[in-house]
Amino acid sequence: MIPNLLTATRILLVAPILVCISRGGDRFLSVAAGLFAVAVFTDFLDGQAARRLNQESTFGALFDLAADRLLMTPTLLMTAFAGLFAGTERFLPASPIPYVAIVVFADLTTVTGIYSFVRLRRADPDVPFPSPPLIAKATYPAQGAVVFVALLSMATGLVAALMYLAAAMTAVAFVVYLRKGGYVFTQGLPLLAGRGSTTNATTIPGDADQPTRSV
Repeated sequence: MIPNLLTATRILLVAPILVCISRGGDRFLSVAAGLFAVAVFTDFLDGQAARRLNQESTFGALFDLAADRLLMTPTLLMTAFAGLFAGTERFLPASPIPYVAIVVFADLTTVTGIYSFVRLRRADPDVPFPSPPLIAKATYPAQGAVVFVALLSMATGLVAALMYLAAAMTAVAFVVYLRKGGYVFTQGLPLLAGRGSTTNATTIPGDADQPTRSV
């Protein structure tokens, strides 16, 4: 389907982006920034395509979330290792370690949540998918902006300011999403450990969401 092809494109662009960053130099970093911008934009396109073509599905929603993390974490780490956040420590103590740690932790939690949900859904097909709240949808482009401006070697003050903004949004999104979909962990993780069951319906705060993509 078109939405899933757009999502897959986001993953396929990761390798050339990382290669360009590793090569360094203004030319390759500009190419990396361009490819990264295209990759992030596909997160908007796949959601729009899924809704307009009436092709929303739980698989598509999970695939979308996974693709977001597969793009963001490796690109962010490579950008940091390449020293492209140099100078931001003047505005953000020990930068970029605190920011990178926050984003990577949130990404790893998301990936764990995806796997837990898959196991939970296998045990109970009626378990609904907790669609990302609005703050989570807005956080992804904010994180992308940090990497994008760093790749283009823009003012370190701007990069640091975007780091503060993205870090705050990531923290808030993490708490909000955890409150909304915490049952994925409380009931899914025991299944991963080989314990627990989903006998009796899953207790879910609020109303159940229909499958939807993150944007």
